[in-house]
Amino acid sequence: MPIIIPKQLQNPYFRFVKLGLWNSWKNQKTKTFKTFDPKEYEVLKQDKVWKPQGKAPQELGWQKTNNYTYDDISLLEHLNNLGIIGGYGSLCILDIDNRELAEELLNKFETFTVKTGSQGYHFYFKSPHKTNHVFKDKNGEWRADRYQAVIPPSRHPNGNYYEVLKDLPIKELSEKETIEIISPYLREENESLSISPLDNEPMEVAPLDRSREEMKAVCSFIMRGFNQLQVYEQMNQFVKWKDGTPQYRDLTYNKALKWCLDTRLKSNPLEHLESNTIKIDVESENWTQALYTDRDLENYQMPSQDYIVIDMIPREQVGILVGYSGERKTFVMLHTAICIASGKPVFGIMDVPKKAKVLIIDEENGKPEIAKRIKSLKAGMNITDPLEIAYLSYFNSKLDQPSKQKKILEFIEQYKPEVIFVDCLQRVLSIDIDKENQLLSEFFTSFIRPTVTKHKCSWVFVHHYRKRDSKSKYVNPLDEIRGASELRNYIRFAWGIQRPGKVVNGNDTDKILIKQLKMSNAPASDDRVISFTNQQDGSLTVKFEGFAEDVLNTEQLCAEAIKQWLIDENKITFISSEVIDAEPGGFKKTTINSALKILINTKILKKLKKGSYELIGQILDEKPQEVST
Repeated sequence: MPIIIPKQLQNPYFRFVKLGLWNSWKNQKTKTFKTFDPKEYEVLKQDKVWKPQGKAPQELGWQKTNNYTYDDISLLEHLNNLGIIGGYGSLCILDIDNRELAEELLNKFETFTVKTGSQGYHFYFKSPHKTNHVFKDKNGEWRADRYQAVIPPSRHPNGNYYEVLKDLPIKELSEKETIEIISPYLREENESLSISPLDNEPMEVAPLDRSREEMKAVCSFIMRGFNQLQVYEQMNQFVKWKDGTPQYRDLTYNKALKWCLDTRLKSNPLEHLESNTIKIDVESENWTQALYTDRDLENYQMPSQDYIVIDMIPREQVGILVGYSGERKTFVMLHTAICIASGKPVFGIMDVPKKAKVLIIDEENGKPEIAKRIKSLKAGMNITDPLEIAYLSYFNSKLDQPSKQKKILEFIEQYKPEVIFVDCLQRVLSIDIDKENQLLSEFFTSFIRPTVTKHKCSWVFVHHYRKRDSKSKYVNPLDEIRGASELRNYIRFAWGIQRPGKVVNGNDTDKILIKQLKMSNAPASDDRVISFTNQQDGSLTVKFEGFAEDVLNTEQLCAEAIKQWLIDENKITFISSEVIDAEPGGFKKTTINSALKILINTKILKKLKKGSYELIGQILDEKPQEVST
């Protein structure tokens, strides 16, 4: 019989994980499994050899990709326990183990509440505070970042069931309200202990709360290559730093910065520079970050990548959203901007760690069109409050002209956006990006990159592929972007957007394929399928349909694989046996023949004679009729 997920957890943004059998235990030495009677629970709990599986995820990668929505058939037919993952859909779980404290909070919070198998309570909230905390005296935890909690109707290893105690809507909290709730229970010497999302075990952080220790810590982070924003975020674990004034933090940082540079000059061969032709500004953060020697590299550890949108938009980087006309690039951009400003997951699956200010520079659309699209997208996401998004449209924003650069920089200095979207790259430049490579290079090196460094922001440019005729050679999609010879050297991430097939369900739903074309210092991600659906009330909903290999039918996937094969092999004409022998995508003869028919019907291929084909359409330029909004 299928499992019934509690009504309040049936949210398309939430993500769930499959756990083990409630009475199954794993022997840590022999790696074998055994079921035990609940009467033996207390004894087994004290035995470090045995680990209960009823609360343990059963699949790798469950924090990011290998998880499930509430209506996934595979999840509902899972016979063992289930968990819900904190962070998705801004979900946070306050897990209280202390009986006395739990009873006190039970009378305080009117939100969805679960009684756990150990007789504690799980209080559910939606909050932008996505930092995990362990409370003092082991009273409980705040689970907010890919840390799972067992849900009803699961069963505890001691035999008790998890039960819904208060079937109420999940209460939404602001950042301030969240801090007010959890701060009384945080450890006094250190405001929090971070929880590792990988193993669900607390990671000890040294208790540091004195000015001298803070100065030492700031110096350590600077010497390890952290920029100013990363240092400030790392230092939030210190009580005095977190509660201190901006003047105190800036003074401490600047003193540490000067000390780091002075120390480097005294301890390595660079000390002669100050007396020679190069003048060193010891107050310059840029100089400290740019200057290093081989000695500095010996113990250098690469800092982990910080994200504005997890696995999509890295912080303080430059990237593009690229596609042909009519591929819904602007809608993807606007949806992403709304998610960043509201803290909601992009496409419902790509987390926004915290809300951020957004600036949109749009030379494609005026205020009426932007307003119509933003209103429909916000309505589809049930967002009614104003967001911290600033729009600049039809400003004739030629960002390569000094006068316009000055005005834009003045606004960035005042507004302090963390991400800047530009629609589109060619329209904000006075040069031809396909011909004037040197000027394009100067634009990124003299304006965009310094802006990123100084103002700690990311730039995301909406961009286009080059137009091609049927005699063109087909190469990697990144080589097909306009200005590719220079641009691909400066972008750190790129997302391709295209329609994988025709509009479905009349003119109500449109499916879009999102491809990761480039992501520096990060593993490749699977292609995703997103749908845009026009509702009768005028709202536009955006939904994650699934990964391409799961959502698109086999023949469609094979057709995509054949097109990629044509790109890789620079094929204009070919015979069917070439494709069959190559087995693009691992598909076999029957599926390949069906896929070739799809490509003929969609005017990508022309059949010359039996078994012989010619490429007549543009592989990356499939443009079904635009869906109205």
